[in-house]
Amino acid sequence: MANLGALPGDADSFATGLNNSGQVVGYAQGPQDAFVYSNGTMTEVPTAFLGNSSASGINNSGTVVGWSTTTSASQETAFVYSGGTKTNLALGTAFSYATAINSSGQVVGDAGSTVGEGFVYSNGTITYLGNLPGAGGGSDPTSINDSGVIVGDSNDGNGHGIAFIDTAGTMTSLKTLGGTTSEANGINNTGQVVGWSYTVNGTQEAIVYSSGNGMQDLNTLYSALLVSGGTGSKDGFTSLSDATAINNLGDIVGDGTYWNGTTDQHQAFVLNPIATPEPSTWAMVLGGFVLLTLWRMRACWLRG
Repeated sequence: MANLGALPGDADSFATGLNNSGQVVGYAQGPQDAFVYSNGTMTEVPTAFLGNSSASGINNSGTVVGWSTTTSASQETAFVYSGGTKTNLALGTAFSYATAINSSGQVVGDAGSTVGEGFVYSNGTITYLGNLPGAGGGSDPTSINDSGVIVGDSNDGNGHGIAFIDTAGTMTSLKTLGGTTSEANGINNTGQVVGWSYTVNGTQEAIVYSSGNGMQDLNTLYSALLVSGGTGSKDGFTSLSDATAINNLGDIVGDGTYWNGTTDQHQAFVLNPIATPEPSTWAMVLGGFVLLTLWRMRACWLRG
């Protein structure tokens, strides 16, 4: 697990997107500024106006999407950032947020005049999503993979957001860790989903979801990586509250509470899976010995 730090002059950072090259996007606070993290360096995404901004997604070509305030400090507009150029998406709505982009350039996000609606933007055409069956209030898509599978959260009809996965226009609930609310933030091309959920005790926990294992708590899966906060304790993350993106290699980024030896900070993290160790030398020798023994037995059998 690595701490990504923050932009100069900012104290906190939040990672929100990740591609297969390990480039990370997100925002740092104080004020809120979008960033791209690449090869150990965090760089601010330039915006045309003084105000808040956030980078939400990045595809494998390095194209970034997010939102920034325009001439009006209260008006957020979705943008696409590529090759040093930032372009606002003209969706014809009062506000818009772009949350993710896939390798085909399909963008998902939220847009509207007074109430936001989830959308997919592709080749200049915008298509609005529905919501979970039996519920109302729209949906908030957060990620889309290269197959066009979308995840996010949708109103459950009781005022709570529930994580969903949308495949070919069919939206399915991912449920929760026992609490009232959950959100899916990222999906990779193998269908692994990350996000967060409230537990039955009301705590917010980072989660990972797969069709075979259902929804799992990252704090439980990787408890050995966490430390206990307090004076004199070892520094490190004490809890993981949100998982925001996962790439095809299984790298996960998000944010949580980090104890620096003196105080708690909210910091971005990246979890990298550990590769399966190569066979040891003695195992290779033993394998060769077994093969050699079998070959000699076969030779003796052929000689009668």
